Amino acid sequence: MKKNKKIENCANSLYNEFPKAEVFIKYAKNINVSEGILYVAEQEDCHWFLDIVVHNCIMVNEIKYQKWQLLKNPDGEILVVVSDRKGNRLLEINVPEKDFYFSSFTICKISNDLLMPCEQ
Repeated sequence: MKKNKKIENCANSLYNEFPKAEVFIKYAKNINVSEGILYVAEQEDCHWFLDIVVHNCIMVNEIKYQKWQLLKNPDGEILVVVSDRKGNRLLEINVPEKDFYFSSFTICKISNDLLMPCEQ
């Protein structure tokens, strides 16, 4: 009997229509967000994820390119994994259960700008 392959429920797959980011909105001191990131945060009520990035990016601030991944397991537990351009893990943050529909959401931090991978 063949096992069914798990279907990925990724926010980036749904919100992949944004063009290259050209306009950024100031979100916090020294952090700007793209229109796409702001749209997803508003639609999915996940400003808390942006706040995690803003409050923790100082720890890895010397790395110009950072990939921030929100990963939710079936039990609702959330892990935020930060890696560099080569995929080296820089930081892991356990997050209390949040009401977030998707199993994953990835944003990139390039210098002081947050944007979605499709906006690069």
